[in-house]
Amino acid sequence: MMRWILILLLGCCEVWCQPAGNYAFAGISYGAGVAGTAIYARAVDSAGTYSFTVMDAVPVSTKPLAVTTSVATGVAQRVACLGASVVCVYIPGAAGIAWNGGATGWGWSTGGIAVIQPKNWKALIAPSVRVVKSSVSAGSGCQLIGGVAFGWGF
Repeated sequence: MMRWILILLLGCCEVWCQPAGNYAFAGISYGAGVAGTAIYARAVDSAGTYSFTVMDAVPVSTKPLAVTTSVATGVAQRVACLGASVVCVYIPGAAGIAWNGGATGWGWSTGGIAVIQPKNWKALIAPSVRVVKSSVSAGSGCQLIGGVAFGWGF
């Protein structure tokens, strides 16, 4: 229980996405199995730099089911915007703590995320392709995960 309280507190301290303000996303990914991702981000300047916290729950094996969970903080940089900021592409990098069962260690992730603001929608869509790695991933090495998250700005 204390671990989840810590995760929520860490998630509320950082941020990520679109050209200004605070954003929150939650979504699903697929790599070695179905994974979950949550992202919270905050613009730190007007040039497209964001501070963010990302939480991943990634399966490292299915039989028996073993999941590596990581909470990381880092920086994302906007590298391109298309259609008057309707679609923005970001390159994130994050490092933090990971755990799998009783083992605790380090974790990191990087990749690419596109943030899409559909016309006449308040919600945002964020498809992504990322690489995640941790010291407690039960020998699974770097995992490539692709996914989609949904969120909003506030």
